[in-house]
Amino acid sequence: MIHIATVHFHTDRWIDLQLQRLAARLGRPYKTYAYLDGEAAAHAARFDEAVVPDERIGHWKKLDELAAMICAHAAPDDVLLFLDGDAFPVADLGAPLERMLAEHPLAAIRRTENYGDPFPHPSFCATTPRFWLETGASWVGGHQVVNTRGESFTDTGANLHLMLEQRGIGWLPLSRSNARNLHPILFGVYDDLIYHHGAGFRRTLTRTDQIEIEEEAAAMTPDGEVTEELRERLTKERIERNWKVSEQVYAAAVTHEDFWRRLFY
Repeated sequence: MIHIATVHFHTDRWIDLQLQRLAARLGRPYKTYAYLDGEAAAHAARFDEAVVPDERIGHWKKLDELAAMICAHAAPDDVLLFLDGDAFPVADLGAPLERMLAEHPLAAIRRTENYGDPFPHPSFCATTPRFWLETGASWVGGHQVVNTRGESFTDTGANLHLMLEQRGIGWLPLSRSNARNLHPILFGVYDDLIYHHGAGFRRTLTRTDQIEIEEEAAAMTPDGEVTEELRERLTKERIERNWKVSEQVYAAAVTHEDFWRRLFY
């Protein structure tokens, strides 16, 4: 049995797409467990188990609570699958999932395209309840990692990565397989199996966007004094550009099952 933990925040626009693609591509018995906020709360009955919070809760805590719920009821060697609300399989996933976990205790997306992020990403992470409980795994952040720019930061999955390293546990990273990129971080396909839209629930500015904005602003300011007005204008333009592309990709995903091949291959 595959137990899927997912989070839908504010909007319900990804629910149909995710549930349809899971039904079409998983090919194995499964149950869905969801944290639902805002408009998404109205769809609680469409999941096997759903939590509708009455207060604001951090993403990592939602994932940990769903994992605890699953581990309390699932068989130890069932599949525990974390899947972002704006992520879903684009190819048959059942058999590959079995192969992944036959050879590794944990398999997950690793976004090295995001200046070398080394840690498992919760947009897609597969393991077992036994492994999650025995290792005391959690999605809480805090551990500082250094990216390829030499910058220290933490994020969801950083502590999980530290635990894996300290215990010498080898895990299977799934890498971005796009041949074409509409954005360096958003709109990614991983190992030709999983699509992750990225920030599908909000308008966004990624770390790469912020760095590119600073570079663009510096190039536009020969004297080196970048004004806040210029920085704010470029930031607003980049956020709107990301949203426009996001809407175009979303429309393609709803209309064409093979949208990912049309756009990224």
